[in-house]
Amino acid sequence: MKHSGSKGASGEMNNIHMAAMKPLTDLIGANNNYHNLETMVTKGNNGISVPDFRKAALEEQFCVKLTNVCNIFKTYG
Repeated sequence: MKHSGSKGASGEMNNIHMAAMKPLTDLIGANNNYHNLETMVTKGNNGISVPDFRKAALEEQFCVKLTNVCNIFKTYG
């Protein structure tokens, strides 16, 4: 294995870190999207109503991403 300070290894380590953190970054993104929608609903969205299917879709995506992270913790705790 190459030393982590060499040119080739840093790209390999970056790929490993990105793959390992992907479920968490996906969860953070889903949480941010859901939070932004909740903020729009709370502030009234300037008279524009938010469709129920959009809220349901974002909530479902958040649940899928959270379940994925929970399964990782359950398996590798």
